[in-house]
Amino acid sequence: GNISYPSGFFNHNFVALDGKWGYYPDALLSPEELNNISEENTDYIDFPSTWNTLKDKGFFESAFGYATYRLQIEVVDPDINYALSIPDLYTSYRLFVNGVEFAVNGQVGLTKESTKPYWIPITKELDPDTNSYELILQIANFDHPTGGPGKSLYFGPYELLDARSTKIDNLAYGLFGSFVMCGLFVLGFYAFGQQEGALLFFALFCLTHSYRMIGSADYQIHGLFPEMNIYLS
Repeated sequence: GNISYPSGFFNHNFVALDGKWGYYPDALLSPEELNNISEENTDYIDFPSTWNTLKDKGFFESAFGYATYRLQIEVVDPDINYALSIPDLYTSYRLFVNGVEFAVNGQVGLTKESTKPYWIPITKELDPDTNSYELILQIANFDHPTGGPGKSLYFGPYELLDARSTKIDNLAYGLFGSFVMCGLFVLGFYAFGQQEGALLFFALFCLTHSYRMIGSADYQIHGLFPEMNIYLS
């Protein structure tokens, strides 16, 4: 696919890179290999679309497998410090920008044994010395029944995307702390006051549910413990 943006658009905006992306199922293609594939030999598909939904439409045989996506972005404001915000994808990816590896989650491979799933969102600055960005995204999945890209990538000024990422993290940590404090507070009532079963159950619920605040959605726990086993988390 190809997306272009007018002058001045990114002064106060960032955008989701939703739309038609070039895609190559059952292939993990490098930037060099894609240089030899013409636009006429490229199929296009809606992005983001998970593989289990595309399987029902006949695009993929299964939610398990691997594929490569490609998108070209053209901008006309060279003085803006652009960035990409990449969510977790099911279940591993490798992203190249202008032929150079830009971001990685886990390890993409052709088999379950050579693929390592991992989920952690990444917000990162792009090379400022160009007005054109070619995104090549390799995705592999042999672990999750969904598969593929389930969330949007965002493109825009680094300051805006970094602020968005920080806001999401702060909210997650705030909710996590609130659940933990509430659970401990009620547990204290149970231990040193009224020993009613409802108090104990509510305290345990708060302490247990606090994990969901940082262990799902944007998976802040993987940022805190980068080597944490994804099956355990």
